[in-house]
Amino acid sequence: LMLTAIAGAQTGYMDRSGFNESGSQAAALQQIKSRQLDSIESRLGMRLEHRFETAHQTWAPHIELMWLHDFEAQNTPLIASFNGDTIGPLRYTLTDPARDANTLLVDVGVSTQIGEQMALRFSYNGRFNDQLRQDSASLDFLLRF
Repeated sequence: LMLTAIAGAQTGYMDRSGFNESGSQAAALQQIKSRQLDSIESRLGMRLEHRFETAHQTWAPHIELMWLHDFEAQNTPLIASFNGDTIGPLRYTLTDPARDANTLLVDVGVSTQIGEQMALRFSYNGRFNDQLRQDSASLDFLLRF
C-alpha cells in the first residue's frame, strides 16, 4: 500500500486582443474589447495505490483526491456591440458563469501489466465545484517496444 502526498502550484495568463467582425453589416460584432485572465492555482492532495500480483498479471488500483484553489478566480466580461442599422451601435456585456475558487479533483482507476510489453489502464476523472461537474473516463492500451 502506497500513500503519496501531492502539492503543487501553477500560474497562467491569457490575453486576447480586441477585434471587429466583418461580413453582415447589421449583425457584425464591433468594438470587442480585449480580455485578460489570470490564474494562480495551488494543488494539495493524496494518492493511494496498492499493487498486487495474480498468477499472470500485476494490478494497481488507485484513488487520488486533490483540492485545487484558484487565488485569482475572477471573471472579466466580454464587452462588444452590434454594428446596428439606423439606430446605431447596440452595446452589450456578456458575463461568464462565476469561476469557483475551490475545486475537488478525483481520479479513480486501475492498471494492469500484461506481460513485459503491454499494459491496460482504466480511469475515471471528475472535477467538482459549486458551478461545475465534469466527468470523464478513459481506457488506455500501452505497448512498449
